This record gives sequence, structure tokens and C-alpha cells, in this order.
Amino acid sequence: MKTIKIELSHPKVPGMEVKSVAADIEKGYSVVEYGVIDEFKRGDICKLGSNEIHIFGSRRQGCDYNRKYFDRIVTYIIDADRLFFDVDAFGYFGDLHRLATPSEQQLLFDALAKEGKKWNSETLEIEDIEKDILVPESIGIYRYKYNDYFGDKLFIGFNDESQFLGVRSDLNRWITYAYKESLERIPCKLIPCKREDLKAGETVGIMQRNLSLADTSTELSFYNKVISGCEFACIDGKGIEVYNERVSPTLDQHVFYKVVPK
Repeated sequence: MKTIKIELSHPKVPGMEVKSVAADIEKGYSVVEYGVIDEFKRGDICKLGSNEIHIFGSRRQGCDYNRKYFDRIVTYIIDADRLFFDVDAFGYFGDLHRLATPSEQQLLFDALAKEGKKWNSETLEIEDIEKDILVPESIGIYRYKYNDYFGDKLFIGFNDESQFLGVRSDLNRWITYAYKESLERIPCKLIPCKREDLKAGETVGIMQRNLSLADTSTELSFYNKVISGCEFACIDGKGIEVYNERVSPTLDQHVFYKVVPK
């Protein structure tokens, strides 16, 4: 039987590579199986453009020419000196997206350390550094000197620290206090905690999951008094704002830091 060998080229698809080729002799055609090229794998520390260093998470479905959707475990924006966690975004591959150099990686590690966090290259997770995260000196946390019904006895100073936000835990009610002579300003630290561990009368920092703790902890509105399991009070400008999760249930997208004396 005489045979003829014919070589057929298969089409090239940007961002994809050929995984296998099979021929269907009866139907007279070939089947080419393509797969996405994995330029980076989870845990790779990458440089994107001139201003971003990130830890690669995973590829997402979808491709738009040379743009490919992927998530980042953490992103560091160099000129803003800011970190963002769990970021989904389009990223450009090719020359603009490459593995970071050791010195570029160190920029990211230093930024994580400022947040009290570190990268574990074995577990591929962001972890907390076991050291105290201090409340900035610009935030006035005061402790009531005597025994009373003020929960953890901590107050948050506002209005140039002439007024103080606290909670009557026996009444589940926020209060403002003005007798500074009964209070003492104390250094405090932030301890990561679970929301279900909070009790009425305690003091807690609350922020959105993808924000920077170093930046957010300098804002007075970060600090809250726990009124009950679903109500929190904080200082908004020079007044008090009460958040009731039964009305606006969004706290699942937030992280919590208990405020305790150092």
C-alpha cells in the first residue's frame, strides 16, 4: 500500500501551547488540544511594570490579547509605599511582567514587615510576625483608673482628647466621658483576633481586608468600642457613628485587631 506523508501546521494561539494532537481517521480530521501557558506559579514574586511587586496567586479564566487575568496574594505599590492583599486584576505578561530580583523582593519583604507580616515560601502563605503591633502615639487610648462598668476600661480620645468614647457594658450603650482626671493615657498594642472572640465593652480596630494596617491604624475611625455582638461605635470626624450589622451586614469583608494595654 502506497502511503503519502503530509505535514500540517496547526494554528498558534497567543498565550496557549499545544498539549496533544490526535487524528480521527474515519472522519478525516485532527484534534489539537491546547493548554494555557503557565508563565508563573503560585508563590512566585514578580515585578509588573516599574511600580508594582507582587506575589503571584493563580491564573483566572479569560484572555484579552496579551492581557491575562490573575490574582495576587499581596501587591506592593512602590511609589505609594502601600500594600494590598488578595488583589484580582488584569495583568500584562511579557517584558512588563517578570520574576523580581532579590533586591526587588526585599522591598516587598520590608513592606510586609512594617505590617507585622512575613512571607512563608514553604506554606505559600502570609503570616503574622510574632511581635507587638503598637497603637500609634497619635491615637490617644486612655484607661479608667477605678473599677466600674466600662468593659475593658479603655476609652478612645477625640476632639483634641478633651472627650473620650467608651461603653457601659452593663447597659450595652456607648458613652462619651469628659473627666480626664479619672483617666490615664497608656500605650497599647493590636492583637489579631476573630470577631466571635469580641465581647461588649472591649476596644477593637476594624478595617477592610485588603487595606494596609500601617496606614489604617493611624486613623481614629479605625478604633471602635464594642457595644454588642452586632453594634460598634467609632469616632467619625468629631462625632460618634454607630454601626449596626443587622442593618448593613458587611463585616465579613473586614479584619479585627483587639486593642489591649502594652
